Amino acid sequence: MLYLLNPRKRISKAHLWTGSDTFCTMFNTGGMRKEKQQLFDTPLGKKICLMCSNVKKRMGNYE
Repeated sequence: MLYLLNPRKRISKAHLWTGSDTFCTMFNTGGMRKEKQQLFDTPLGKKICLMCSNVKKRMGNYE
């Protein structure tokens, strides 16, 4: 699992990355500044976006 986050922002959430967008779709809908986001293998101690978690759980039931 890859996590998309802004490592320089002290208070932020880690978003789950699908390969082209986040599970909550904030990346492609303009909800975050793309140039400041980076991909990581771990969430670096940040909380996971609740919407990303819920969407992933829902999708997991159908796979």
